[in-house]
Amino acid sequence: MIGIHVVALLMLIRIYKLYDDHLWVPICLGILWIIQAAVNAWLLTHGTAVLHNKSSNIHACTMVFDDKFKGKSRAAPTASAWIPLLYDTIVVALSLYHFVPRLQSGGDSELITDLLTDGIVYYGVILAITSTLTVMIASSESGVQNIAAQTELLLTVAMMSRVVLGQKKGAEKEAQRLERLRQNVQLTGQTGQTDRADGADCVSPTVSATGRVRNARVSFS
Repeated sequence: MIGIHVVALLMLIRIYKLYDDHLWVPICLGILWIIQAAVNAWLLTHGTAVLHNKSSNIHACTMVFDDKFKGKSRAAPTASAWIPLLYDTIVVALSLYHFVPRLQSGGDSELITDLLTDGIVYYGVILAITSTLTVMIASSESGVQNIAAQTELLLTVAMMSRVVLGQKKGAEKEAQRLERLRQNVQLTGQTGQTDRADGADCVSPTVSATGRVRNARVSFS
């Protein structure tokens, strides 16, 4: 559970970087993070030992709740699953809202594409396992009620590691692309100065708004 909250905090920092000019967005998301932590802390106070195998008479320590949450009250324990899912849904929606218009306007940054791809893959995996966990908490018997929680934790941490590593790799690729762009711009300036001195027509590379270098006919009189 601690791992899930750490991942959620990293996502909060990411949204803060994207919406630092609209602080109310990360503030509201931060409030939801606090609610998520508070609800899980409260639920932990109602955790009990569970007998997974009656023939072994071995009790395990897990987040299975006492008799207070049996029957209709099982809606409360499901909050440990669907609140993190709600949090991740908001994070993905905010990321799409921030990045998609930039792609539609002609931006083709590989970093943006990688961020969106990793975010969607992350959300797809978390949606699948968290939905399963929610149903199991609400309807399964005590012995297997929370058995998918460990899988949720492992997948959440693994997918977040993939996102962070992919973001680092994408940033390095973006830096290399910008460096190549800078060198092309410098080469264009040097070529233009030489052509003006000779008074000749030439074909010089120009840089498009999206960062692509293409040939254009330039005439100097």
